Amino acid sequence: MISIICLVLGLKVLPREVSILQQPVIFWFIIAVIVSISLAIRVKISEKSQKLFSLFLLLSAPLICLWNTERILENRFENMSSTIIILNYCIYLAVFMLLILIFNRTSWAVILGSTIFYIFAVVDSFVWMFRGTPLRAADVYATKTAGNIMAGYKIVLPEKMIVGMLIAISLSLFACHCTYKECNLKKRITKNSFIVFYLVVLIGVGFNKDNLLKWGINPEGWDAIGNHQRQGGVLSFMAGFPFIKLDVPDNYSIEEVQEILDGSEADDELGEEGSEKPNIIFIMNESFADIEVLSDLPLSEEPLKYFNSLTDNVVKGNLTVPVYGGGTCNSEFEALTGFATSFFPKGIYPYMSYIKDETMNMGQQLKDMEEAYSTTFMHLHDRSGWNREAVYEMFGFGEQIYVEDVGEVEYNRDYVTDKCNYEKLIEQYEANTTNGEKQFI
Repeated sequence: MISIICLVLGLKVLPREVSILQQPVIFWFIIAVIVSISLAIRVKISEKSQKLFSLFLLLSAPLICLWNTERILENRFENMSSTIIILNYCIYLAVFMLLILIFNRTSWAVILGSTIFYIFAVVDSFVWMFRGTPLRAADVYATKTAGNIMAGYKIVLPEKMIVGMLIAISLSLFACHCTYKECNLKKRITKNSFIVFYLVVLIGVGFNKDNLLKWGINPEGWDAIGNHQRQGGVLSFMAGFPFIKLDVPDNYSIEEVQEILDGSEADDELGEEGSEKPNIIFIMNESFADIEVLSDLPLSEEPLKYFNSLTDNVVKGNLTVPVYGGGTCNSEFEALTGFATSFFPKGIYPYMSYIKDETMNMGQQLKDMEEAYSTTFMHLHDRSGWNREAVYEMFGFGEQIYVEDVGEVEYNRDYVTDKCNYEKLIEQYEANTTNGEKQFI
Protein backbone atom coordinates (compact mmCIF):
# COMPACT_ATOMS: atom_id res chain seq x y z
CA MET A 1 0.00 0.00 0.00
CA ILE A 2 2.84 2.39 0.87
CA SER A 3 4.53 1.78 -2.50
CA ILE A 4 1.22 2.42 -4.35
CA ILE A 5 0.68 5.70 -2.48
CA CYS A 6 4.26 6.76 -3.27
CA LEU A 7 3.71 5.93 -6.95
CA VAL A 8 0.54 8.04 -7.16
CA LEU A 9 2.03 10.99 -5.27
CA GLY A 10 5.28 10.77 -7.25
CA LEU A 11 3.50 10.91 -10.59
CA LYS A 12 1.35 13.76 -9.34
CA VAL A 13 4.24 16.05 -8.33
CA LEU A 14 6.71 15.16 -11.10
CA PRO A 15 7.48 18.02 -13.53
CA ARG A 16 6.05 16.41 -16.67
CA GLU A 17 4.60 17.43 -20.02
CA VAL A 18 2.11 14.55 -20.39
CA SER A 19 -1.03 13.43 -18.60
CA ILE A 20 -0.64 10.40 -16.36
CA LEU A 21 -3.84 9.11 -18.00
CA GLN A 22 -2.14 8.44 -21.34
CA GLN A 23 -2.18 4.78 -22.34
CA PRO A 24 1.53 3.85 -21.96
CA VAL A 25 1.73 5.59 -18.58
CA ILE A 26 -1.46 3.91 -17.34
CA PHE A 27 -0.27 0.48 -18.56
CA TRP A 28 3.06 0.60 -16.73
CA PHE A 29 1.47 2.21 -13.69
CA ILE A 30 -0.90 -0.78 -13.46
CA ILE A 31 2.07 -3.16 -13.83
CA ALA A 32 3.87 -1.35 -10.98
CA VAL A 33 0.72 -1.52 -8.82
CA ILE A 34 0.30 -5.26 -9.49
CA VAL A 35 3.93 -5.93 -8.56
CA SER A 36 3.49 -3.79 -5.42
CA ILE A 37 0.44 -5.79 -4.36
CA SER A 38 2.29 -9.05 -5.00
CA LEU A 39 4.86 -8.06 -2.37
CA ALA A 40 2.16 -8.54 0.27
CA ILE A 41 1.83 -12.19 -0.77
CA ARG A 42 4.43 -14.30 0.98
CA VAL A 43 5.12 -17.67 -0.59
CA LYS A 44 7.76 -19.84 1.03
CA ILE A 45 10.00 -21.41 -1.59
CA SER A 46 13.09 -23.53 -1.28
CA GLU A 47 16.61 -22.13 -1.24
CA LYS A 48 17.31 -23.83 -4.56
CA SER A 49 14.32 -22.08 -6.14
CA GLN A 50 15.46 -18.75 -4.69
CA LYS A 51 18.90 -19.37 -6.17
CA LEU A 52 17.40 -20.04 -9.60
CA PHE A 53 15.20 -16.97 -9.27
CA SER A 54 18.29 -14.93 -8.37
CA LEU A 55 20.10 -16.20 -11.47
CA PHE A 56 17.05 -15.42 -13.62
CA LEU A 57 16.98 -11.84 -12.26
CA LEU A 58 20.70 -11.40 -12.81
CA LEU A 59 20.44 -12.43 -16.48
CA SER A 60 17.14 -10.78 -17.35
CA ALA A 61 17.49 -7.42 -15.54
CA PRO A 62 20.35 -6.22 -17.78
CA LEU A 63 18.27 -7.05 -20.86
CA ILE A 64 15.26 -5.13 -19.52
CA CYS A 65 17.43 -2.13 -18.60
CA LEU A 66 19.09 -2.21 -22.04
CA TRP A 67 15.67 -2.14 -23.69
CA ASN A 68 14.41 0.61 -21.36
CA THR A 69 17.49 2.81 -21.87
CA GLU A 70 17.39 2.59 -25.67
CA ARG A 71 13.63 3.18 -25.62
CA ILE A 72 14.15 6.45 -23.69
CA LEU A 73 16.98 7.45 -26.06
CA GLU A 74 14.82 6.48 -29.07
CA ASN A 75 17.53 4.21 -30.47
CA ARG A 76 16.18 1.31 -32.53
CA PHE A 77 17.62 -2.18 -32.12
CA GLU A 78 17.17 -2.91 -35.83
CA ASN A 79 19.87 -0.30 -36.49
CA MET A 80 22.34 -2.20 -34.29
CA SER A 81 24.34 -5.27 -35.27
CA SER A 82 24.19 -8.42 -33.14
CA THR A 83 27.77 -7.75 -31.99
CA ILE A 84 26.78 -4.30 -30.74
CA ILE A 85 23.74 -5.64 -28.87
CA ILE A 86 25.84 -8.37 -27.21
CA LEU A 87 28.51 -5.87 -26.15
CA ASN A 88 25.84 -3.59 -24.70
CA TYR A 89 24.36 -6.50 -22.77
CA CYS A 90 27.80 -7.47 -21.45
CA ILE A 91 28.31 -3.96 -20.07
CA TYR A 92 24.91 -3.93 -18.37
CA LEU A 93 25.57 -7.40 -16.94
CA ALA A 94 28.97 -6.25 -15.66
CA VAL A 95 27.35 -3.42 -13.67
CA PHE A 96 24.86 -5.82 -12.04
CA MET A 97 27.62 -8.32 -11.28
CA LEU A 98 29.75 -5.59 -9.71
CA LEU A 99 26.83 -4.61 -7.48
CA ILE A 100 26.36 -8.23 -6.44
CA LEU A 101 30.08 -8.40 -5.67
CA ILE A 102 29.67 -5.40 -3.36
CA PHE A 103 26.34 -6.19 -1.68
CA ASN A 104 25.97 -9.99 -2.08
CA ARG A 105 22.25 -9.52 -2.76
CA THR A 106 20.65 -9.82 -6.18
CA SER A 107 17.65 -7.71 -5.13
CA TRP A 108 19.85 -4.79 -4.13
CA ALA A 109 21.88 -5.14 -7.32
CA VAL A 110 18.74 -5.01 -9.48
CA ILE A 111 17.28 -2.04 -7.61
CA LEU A 112 20.50 -0.02 -7.78
CA GLY A 113 21.35 -1.17 -11.32
CA SER A 114 17.95 -0.26 -12.77
CA THR A 115 18.14 3.13 -11.02
CA ILE A 116 21.65 3.81 -12.39
CA PHE A 117 20.69 2.99 -15.97
CA TYR A 118 17.45 4.97 -15.78
CA ILE A 119 19.33 8.04 -14.53
CA PHE A 120 21.92 7.58 -17.27
CA ALA A 121 19.20 7.41 -19.94
CA VAL A 122 17.51 10.56 -18.61
CA VAL A 123 20.79 12.52 -18.43
CA ASP A 124 21.87 11.34 -21.90
CA SER A 125 18.48 12.24 -23.34
CA PHE A 126 18.49 15.75 -21.83
CA VAL A 127 22.08 16.40 -22.93
CA TRP A 128 21.09 15.36 -26.45
CA MET A 129 17.99 17.57 -26.26
CA PHE A 130 19.79 20.68 -24.97
CA ARG A 131 23.16 20.37 -26.70
CA GLY A 132 22.31 18.54 -29.90
CA THR A 133 24.88 15.78 -29.28
CA PRO A 134 24.68 12.77 -26.95
CA LEU A 135 26.54 12.28 -23.70
CA ARG A 136 30.26 11.59 -24.17
CA ALA A 137 32.92 10.05 -21.97
CA ALA A 138 34.71 13.40 -21.72
CA ASP A 139 31.56 14.96 -20.19
CA VAL A 140 32.39 13.32 -16.84
CA TYR A 141 35.02 16.05 -16.45
CA ALA A 142 32.36 18.74 -16.85
CA THR A 143 29.86 17.79 -14.14
CA LYS A 144 30.38 21.01 -12.14
CA THR A 145 29.88 23.14 -15.23
CA ALA A 146 26.79 21.13 -16.18
CA GLY A 147 25.36 21.75 -12.71
CA ASN A 148 25.90 25.50 -13.07
CA ILE A 149 24.23 25.58 -16.48
CA MET A 150 21.32 23.27 -15.60
CA ALA A 151 20.29 25.64 -12.81
CA GLY A 152 18.95 27.91 -15.55
CA TYR A 153 16.78 25.23 -17.17
CA LYS A 154 13.32 24.03 -16.27
CA ILE A 155 13.38 20.23 -16.37
CA VAL A 156 10.14 18.65 -17.59
CA LEU A 157 9.87 14.89 -18.05
CA PRO A 158 8.35 13.73 -21.36
CA GLU A 159 6.22 10.58 -21.67
CA LYS A 160 9.15 8.30 -22.56
CA MET A 161 10.89 9.18 -19.28
CA ILE A 162 7.75 8.76 -17.17
CA VAL A 163 7.17 5.32 -18.71
CA GLY A 164 10.87 4.46 -18.31
CA MET A 165 10.70 5.36 -14.64
CA LEU A 166 7.65 3.10 -14.14
CA ILE A 167 9.48 0.24 -15.89
CA ALA A 168 12.51 0.71 -13.61
CA ILE A 169 10.25 0.85 -10.54
CA SER A 170 8.35 -2.29 -11.61
CA LEU A 171 11.64 -4.17 -12.11
CA SER A 172 12.92 -2.99 -8.72
CA LEU A 173 9.72 -4.02 -6.94
CA PHE A 174 9.78 -7.40 -8.67
CA ALA A 175 13.38 -7.87 -7.48
CA CYS A 176 12.21 -7.44 -3.88
CA HIS A 177 10.74 -10.95 -4.13
CA CYS A 178 14.28 -12.31 -4.28
CA THR A 179 15.65 -12.94 -0.79
CA TYR A 180 18.59 -15.12 -1.82
CA LYS A 181 21.95 -14.34 -0.23
CA GLU A 182 25.07 -16.47 -0.56
CA CYS A 183 26.07 -17.37 3.00
CA ASN A 184 28.60 -20.10 2.25
CA LEU A 185 31.99 -18.39 2.41
CA LYS A 186 33.71 -20.80 0.00
CA LYS A 187 30.95 -20.48 -2.60
CA ARG A 188 30.92 -16.70 -2.20
CA ILE A 189 34.68 -16.50 -2.81
CA THR A 190 34.27 -18.67 -5.92
CA LYS A 191 31.40 -16.50 -7.19
CA ASN A 192 33.27 -13.27 -6.53
CA SER A 193 36.39 -14.63 -8.23
CA PHE A 194 34.34 -15.37 -11.33
CA ILE A 195 32.85 -11.86 -11.28
CA VAL A 196 36.32 -10.29 -11.01
CA PHE A 197 37.54 -12.49 -13.88
CA TYR A 198 34.56 -11.43 -16.01
CA LEU A 199 35.16 -7.75 -15.31
CA VAL A 200 38.89 -8.01 -16.09
CA VAL A 201 38.23 -9.80 -19.40
CA LEU A 202 35.51 -7.32 -20.38
CA ILE A 203 37.75 -4.32 -19.67
CA GLY A 204 40.84 -5.87 -21.25
CA VAL A 205 39.16 -7.21 -24.38
CA GLY A 206 35.96 -5.22 -24.77
CA PHE A 207 37.52 -1.83 -24.11
CA ASN A 208 40.70 -2.32 -26.08
CA LYS A 209 40.86 0.49 -28.63
CA ASP A 210 42.00 -1.80 -31.48
CA ASN A 211 39.18 -4.26 -30.78
CA LEU A 212 36.60 -1.48 -30.66
CA LEU A 213 37.73 -0.16 -34.04
CA LYS A 214 37.74 -3.71 -35.46
CA TRP A 215 34.12 -4.12 -34.36
CA GLY A 216 33.22 -0.81 -36.01
CA ILE A 217 32.86 1.08 -32.72
CA ASN A 218 34.34 4.55 -32.89
CA PRO A 219 32.57 6.98 -30.55
CA GLU A 220 34.98 9.74 -31.58
CA GLY A 221 34.08 9.55 -35.27
CA TRP A 222 32.63 12.56 -37.05
CA ASP A 223 29.05 11.24 -36.89
CA ALA A 224 28.50 11.33 -33.12
CA ILE A 225 24.71 11.08 -33.35
CA GLY A 226 24.81 8.24 -35.90
CA ASN A 227 27.36 6.36 -33.78
CA HIS A 228 25.15 6.77 -30.73
CA GLN A 229 22.12 5.41 -32.58
CA ARG A 230 24.02 2.46 -34.05
CA GLN A 231 26.00 1.61 -30.92
CA GLY A 232 23.53 2.33 -28.15
CA GLY A 233 23.78 4.89 -25.38
CA VAL A 234 25.82 3.05 -22.76
CA LEU A 235 28.27 1.40 -25.19
CA SER A 236 28.83 4.66 -27.07
CA PHE A 237 29.50 6.43 -23.76
CA MET A 238 31.74 3.75 -22.21
CA ALA A 239 33.70 3.12 -25.40
CA GLY A 240 34.76 6.75 -25.39
CA PHE A 241 37.09 6.34 -22.40
CA PRO A 242 39.88 4.47 -24.26
CA PHE A 243 39.87 7.24 -26.88
CA ILE A 244 40.33 10.11 -24.40
CA LYS A 245 44.06 9.52 -24.15
CA LEU A 246 45.99 11.04 -27.03
CA ASP A 247 48.17 8.70 -29.06
CA VAL A 248 51.67 9.85 -29.97
CA PRO A 249 51.84 10.23 -33.80
CA ASP A 250 54.03 7.85 -35.77
CA ASN A 251 57.66 8.99 -36.10
CA TYR A 252 57.10 11.80 -33.59
CA SER A 253 60.30 12.92 -31.89
CA ILE A 254 60.65 15.55 -29.18
CA GLU A 255 64.32 15.89 -30.12
CA GLU A 256 63.46 16.79 -33.72
CA VAL A 257 60.93 19.37 -32.57
CA GLN A 258 63.55 20.90 -30.30
CA GLU A 259 66.03 21.03 -33.19
CA ILE A 260 63.52 22.96 -35.28
CA LEU A 261 62.94 25.41 -32.43
CA ASP A 262 66.67 25.84 -31.82
CA GLY A 263 67.18 26.63 -35.51
CA SER A 264 64.56 29.39 -35.56
CA GLU A 265 64.88 32.98 -34.42
CA ALA A 266 62.50 34.16 -31.74
CA ASP A 267 60.83 37.54 -31.97
CA ASP A 268 59.88 38.50 -28.46
CA GLU A 269 58.79 42.03 -29.33
CA LEU A 270 55.44 43.05 -30.77
CA GLY A 271 55.25 45.95 -33.22
CA GLU A 272 57.98 48.26 -34.38
CA GLU A 273 60.87 49.17 -32.13
CA GLY A 274 60.00 52.09 -29.88
CA SER A 275 56.27 51.87 -30.61
CA GLU A 276 53.84 52.12 -27.70
CA LYS A 277 52.33 48.85 -26.60
CA PRO A 278 48.51 48.91 -26.62
CA ASN A 279 46.19 47.72 -23.89
CA ILE A 280 44.44 44.56 -25.07
CA ILE A 281 40.87 43.69 -24.12
CA PHE A 282 39.90 40.32 -25.56
CA ILE A 283 36.12 39.76 -25.35
CA MET A 284 34.53 36.39 -26.08
CA ASN A 285 30.76 36.92 -26.07
CA GLU A 286 28.53 33.90 -26.60
CA SER A 287 25.40 36.02 -27.02
CA PHE A 288 26.91 38.21 -29.76
CA ALA A 289 25.92 36.87 -33.17
CA ASP A 290 24.78 38.20 -36.52
CA ILE A 291 21.39 36.55 -37.01
CA GLU A 292 21.15 38.14 -40.45
CA VAL A 293 23.17 35.20 -41.76
CA LEU A 294 19.79 33.44 -41.60
CA SER A 295 18.81 35.09 -44.87
CA ASP A 296 15.16 34.04 -44.82
CA LEU A 297 14.52 35.49 -41.35
CA PRO A 298 12.22 38.56 -41.56
CA LEU A 299 13.54 41.38 -39.36
CA SER A 300 11.93 44.72 -38.49
CA GLU A 301 15.31 46.43 -38.07
CA GLU A 302 19.02 45.78 -38.49
CA PRO A 303 20.17 44.03 -35.25
CA LEU A 304 23.86 45.04 -35.48
CA LYS A 305 23.42 48.51 -36.95
CA TYR A 306 26.09 50.23 -34.86
CA PHE A 307 28.61 47.41 -35.23
CA ASN A 308 28.12 47.34 -38.99
CA SER A 309 28.59 51.13 -39.17
CA LEU A 310 32.15 50.92 -37.77
CA THR A 311 34.61 51.41 -40.64
CA ASP A 312 37.63 53.34 -39.28
CA ASN A 313 40.52 51.43 -37.68
CA VAL A 314 38.54 48.20 -37.52
CA VAL A 315 38.85 44.70 -38.96
CA LYS A 316 35.64 42.67 -39.09
CA GLY A 317 34.61 39.25 -40.29
CA ASN A 318 32.94 35.98 -39.43
CA LEU A 319 34.48 33.63 -36.89
CA THR A 320 34.23 29.86 -36.88
CA VAL A 321 34.23 28.31 -33.41
CA PRO A 322 34.77 24.65 -32.50
CA VAL A 323 31.65 24.21 -30.38
CA TYR A 324 27.89 24.51 -30.58
CA GLY A 325 25.42 24.53 -27.71
CA GLY A 326 28.12 24.21 -25.05
CA GLY A 327 31.84 23.72 -24.56
CA THR A 328 32.77 27.40 -24.24
CA CYS A 329 36.16 26.50 -22.81
CA ASN A 330 37.27 25.03 -26.16
CA SER A 331 36.85 28.43 -27.83
CA GLU A 332 38.92 29.98 -25.04
CA PHE A 333 41.57 27.28 -25.42
CA GLU A 334 41.92 27.75 -29.17
CA ALA A 335 42.01 31.56 -28.97
CA LEU A 336 44.60 31.72 -26.18
CA THR A 337 46.92 28.86 -27.15
CA GLY A 338 46.58 28.64 -30.94
CA PHE A 339 46.03 24.88 -30.70
CA ALA A 340 43.15 23.56 -32.82
CA THR A 341 40.84 21.22 -30.94
CA SER A 342 40.26 19.37 -34.22
CA PHE A 343 43.43 17.44 -33.40
CA PHE A 344 41.91 16.18 -30.16
CA PRO A 345 39.32 13.40 -29.87
CA LYS A 346 35.80 14.69 -30.44
CA GLY A 347 33.99 15.82 -27.30
CA ILE A 348 37.25 16.43 -25.42
CA TYR A 349 37.70 19.52 -23.28
CA PRO A 350 41.45 20.26 -22.91
CA TYR A 351 40.75 22.41 -19.84
CA MET A 352 39.37 19.31 -18.11
CA SER A 353 41.61 16.59 -19.54
CA TYR A 354 45.01 17.90 -20.65
CA ILE A 355 45.94 21.17 -18.91
CA LYS A 356 47.81 19.78 -15.92
CA ASP A 357 50.89 22.02 -15.97
CA GLU A 358 52.14 25.34 -17.32
CA THR A 359 50.98 25.77 -20.93
CA MET A 360 52.16 28.53 -23.26
CA ASN A 361 49.39 30.95 -24.15
CA MET A 362 48.84 34.54 -25.22
CA GLY A 363 48.53 35.83 -21.66
CA GLN A 364 51.79 34.21 -20.59
CA GLN A 365 53.62 35.57 -23.65
CA LEU A 366 52.44 39.12 -22.93
CA LYS A 367 53.36 38.73 -19.27
CA ASP A 368 56.88 37.53 -20.18
CA MET A 369 57.64 40.48 -22.48
CA GLU A 370 60.33 42.98 -21.55
CA GLU A 371 57.58 45.54 -21.01
CA ALA A 372 55.38 43.12 -19.15
CA TYR A 373 51.60 43.22 -19.31
CA SER A 374 49.35 42.71 -16.32
CA THR A 375 47.02 39.80 -17.13
CA THR A 376 43.44 39.41 -15.91
CA PHE A 377 40.80 36.79 -16.65
CA MET A 378 37.17 37.85 -16.08
CA HIS A 379 34.19 35.51 -16.19
CA LEU A 380 31.05 36.68 -14.41
CA HIS A 381 29.75 33.24 -13.61
CA ASP A 382 30.64 30.52 -11.11
CA ARG A 383 34.38 29.88 -10.75
CA SER A 384 33.94 26.07 -10.78
CA GLY A 385 32.99 25.92 -14.48
CA TRP A 386 35.39 24.09 -16.82
CA ASN A 387 38.13 23.93 -14.19
CA ARG A 388 38.94 27.54 -15.12
CA GLU A 389 40.39 28.59 -11.77
CA ALA A 390 43.12 25.93 -11.96
CA VAL A 391 43.67 26.38 -15.72
CA TYR A 392 44.17 30.14 -15.64
CA GLU A 393 46.55 29.79 -12.71
CA MET A 394 48.62 27.38 -14.84
CA PHE A 395 48.25 29.82 -17.76
CA GLY A 396 50.05 32.35 -15.56
CA PHE A 397 47.28 34.96 -15.33
CA GLY A 398 47.96 37.40 -12.54
CA GLU A 399 44.32 37.91 -11.52
CA GLN A 400 41.05 36.01 -11.91
CA ILE A 401 37.65 37.62 -11.39
CA TYR A 402 34.37 35.70 -11.08
CA VAL A 403 30.81 36.72 -10.29
CA GLU A 404 31.30 36.38 -6.54
CA ASP A 405 34.22 38.86 -6.71
CA VAL A 406 32.41 41.88 -8.20
CA GLY A 407 29.60 42.69 -5.79
CA GLU A 408 26.07 43.44 -7.02
CA VAL A 409 25.29 42.43 -10.62
CA GLU A 410 22.31 42.56 -12.98
CA TYR A 411 20.79 39.26 -14.13
CA ASN A 412 18.72 38.16 -17.09
CA ARG A 413 17.48 34.54 -17.03
CA ASP A 414 19.89 33.64 -14.21
CA TYR A 415 22.89 34.97 -16.15
CA VAL A 416 24.75 38.28 -15.74
CA THR A 417 23.72 40.65 -18.55
CA ASP A 418 26.12 41.82 -21.26
CA LYS A 419 25.60 45.40 -20.08
CA CYS A 420 26.68 44.50 -16.56
CA ASN A 421 29.65 42.49 -17.88
CA TYR A 422 30.94 45.48 -19.83
CA GLU A 423 30.41 47.87 -16.90
CA LYS A 424 32.46 45.60 -14.62
CA LEU A 425 35.10 45.25 -17.34
CA ILE A 426 35.44 49.05 -17.60
CA GLU A 427 35.69 49.31 -13.81
CA GLN A 428 38.47 46.71 -13.81
CA TYR A 429 40.35 48.46 -16.62
CA GLU A 430 40.12 51.92 -15.05
CA ALA A 431 41.16 50.62 -11.63
CA ASN A 432 44.39 49.22 -13.09
CA THR A 433 45.41 52.16 -15.31
CA THR A 434 47.12 53.95 -12.41
CA ASN A 435 49.97 51.44 -12.04
CA GLY A 436 51.43 52.24 -15.46
CA GLU A 437 51.34 48.63 -16.71
CA LYS A 438 49.73 47.71 -19.98
CA GLN A 439 46.75 45.45 -19.52
CA PHE A 440 45.63 42.22 -21.13
CA ILE A 441 42.08 41.38 -20.02
